[in-house]
Amino acid sequence: MLVNLSGDKSQFRLFDLIILKKDHPELNLLVGDKGVLVDKLGDNPAWEVEFFDEKTHETKAVETLCEDDFYLV
Repeated sequence: MLVNLSGDKSQFRLFDLIILKKDHPELNLLVGDKGVLVDKLGDNPAWEVEFFDEKTHETKAVETLCEDDFYLV
């Protein structure tokens, strides 16, 4: 596992490209949707993730998700 400069142990870093591994129909997000980590929320395993439409390259959602919900590309 990598350790960043703040001492936080996480395999994820700001601006990493991720893929959703769980459906979130209430957020209109499905398994396989791609996003970018845009903010780490404190010491919690939670991130603000910006999801985008691969065809239009427009933002389709910005949601707070737990690290268990996605994996690195």
